[in-house]
Amino acid sequence: MEQAINDGFNQGFKEVYLWAYTQIKREGWTPPDIIYASKPSGTYSDAHYVTLSCDGQMK
Repeated sequence: MEQAINDGFNQGFKEVYLWAYTQIKREGWTPPDIIYASKPSGTYSDAHYVTLSCDGQMK
């Protein structure tokens, strides 16, 4: 579930919908912190540094 949500945001979607929201909340799932990368996803031909960050606290 979390991978699908991250994939949606990483593809640049403005919104990601959870159709099974009631069921996953009942089972104790909580949304992960969003992780941001300093470079966009893609294929690169040379090496470079990437910085990862998030708005929330680590769980």
